[in-house]
Amino acid sequence: MATQILNILTVDDEAPVNYSIRTALGGAGRALIAAKDGEDALAQIQTKEPPFDLIIIDHNMPRVNGLQLMRRLREIKFAGKIIVLSAHLSHDVRRGYEAMNVDVMLSKPFDLRELRDAVEQVVRAA
Repeated sequence: MATQILNILTVDDEAPVNYSIRTALGGAGRALIAAKDGEDALAQIQTKEPPFDLIIIDHNMPRVNGLQLMRRLREIKFAGKIIVLSAHLSHDVRRGYEAMNVDVMLSKPFDLRELRDAVEQVVRAA
């Protein structure tokens, strides 16, 4: 019986944040890939086979921010889970993500254990 790999894409314009997330979530049964912004993420999402199971998105990024990326993901009918991490989660921004059915929103700075718990939560709900 083959073990299923959890494919995760981290999207953050800050390389150290992407690295921290990949380090915290890496391990057996997980394949993590980083994107530097929303445009890079969309390019990777459209070519990834098998598709990503989970995308972890920063809100405040150049070119395509988190909300814009979410709109595009909904347009292409992305079926995976989505976690948003950001220091910029105002009431209006939160409402925008909620309207697009984001699975989890975490404020930066975040605790790595909190992120691990959120990932386990959305994976179990799949």
